[in-house]
Amino acid sequence: MPAVMEATRTIVRRAARPETPARLRLWVIVTILVAAALLVSACLVMARVQQQVRVIGDEAAPQAANAADLYFALSDMDAQVARLVLTSGRDELAAGRIDALGAYQQRGRQVDTDLQVALTTAGGEAERAIVLDLLHGLGVYRERVWQALTAGPAAAGYYTQATNVLHLDLLPAATRLREVSEDRLERAYGERA
Repeated sequence: MPAVMEATRTIVRRAARPETPARLRLWVIVTILVAAALLVSACLVMARVQQQVRVIGDEAAPQAANAADLYFALSDMDAQVARLVLTSGRDELAAGRIDALGAYQQRGRQVDTDLQVALTTAGGEAERAIVLDLLHGLGVYRERVWQALTAGPAAAGYYTQATNVLHLDLLPAATRLREVSEDRLERAYGERA
């Protein structure tokens, strides 16, 4: 009987023991499943990162830079108007007047472009409202500038009105737009982390 029991144990051990090819197949299947899971999770993470980079690089960062550029262009535009008003009627300063007029026109085109970009990339109704206020204020400012440049002796009064519109309405609105754009950029960076 001990021989029969020993033979039975040997048969059970051999039946219960997985063979090497079966073990290899099991390890290959487990390895493939783990690799597939890692690949899927890596793809999902990369898609999210790519989308966040796109928001930062294509929307938020250019919008913040555009808003800062708008502030500078508005300020320089007003400086050129001051040069035009101060050189008005003085023939010896005609070259400076022409230079100031060219710079004013260039900054005006830059402001128009910046506002157009800001309007098309506005991230929400608040930003859009700020841009629309800027567009309205810019129209008022340009009207006062035109009056200042054509008024002759009364130019200083119109220039004061124009510069008040710039300093009390346009520059604060441009600052708000810049702050909103920078907040959007910071949120995009924060979501990336």
